Formats: sequence, structure tokens, C-alpha cells
Amino acid sequence: MPLVESRSTAGRDELDVIHTPATRLVHEAAENFSTLSLAFSIVELARSAVMLGTVFRNWGPVSGSVQQQFLDGYQTVQALTDEELHWWPVLVLWYSLALVPRGDDPNGWGRAAAEVLDGHTAS
Repeated sequence: MPLVESRSTAGRDELDVIHTPATRLVHEAAENFSTLSLAFSIVELARSAVMLGTVFRNWGPVSGSVQQQFLDGYQTVQALTDEELHWWPVLVLWYSLALVPRGDDPNGWGRAAAEVLDGHTAS
């Protein structure tokens, strides 16, 4: 099945994309190009863990245990190296701190960042 069909309309040729699951995926990736990253996977993983559930929690943080479950689930598919795992708490703290607003912190990002720091210094 061709991915592109040609047709003639009003004297000019136009190309129509035939939407298959693969072309939809490419189309969605192109729409989300602003979020494309060339970072190490542990960086994206930590950012995703910190942002996990924010849309569903009024932009508030998830617990450290949820973040750990996210990491554990990822590792069932793709194991991380010891070096990558050493960066995990640092990156989770970094992204947590980046979300602490100036002034009032109604969603608790400051508390969440402090919990990450406390958990890292305790281990």
C-alpha cells in the first residue's frame, strides 16, 4: 500500500498522505517537535517522573514512591546502567526544584523537592 497518492486538482498535482499507524505516529511526532530532546534517556526519564500526573493533579507533584514505581517499570523494559542510576536522584531533584514557584507554592513543589533531598541524603 503506498504511503502517498498523487491526484490532480484544478490542473495541479497534489499529494495526499494515506494515514497508516506509522504515518500517524510520524505526524504526531512532528506536531510535538517542540518537546524533542537529544538528552540522555535518564534525563528524560527523570523529567517525566517529576511531571508524571501533573495534568491530573492540578499541576502538583506525585510522591517519591510513584516516581520510583515509574523508574522500576521502565527498567523492566530497558535496564539502566549504574552510572545512569546514580544520576536519578540528582535529576529528579533538579526538575523538582525547577517547578518550585516564587512566592506561594499551593501545589507543594517545594515540599516535594525537600522530600527528594531528604531521601537522597538519608541513603
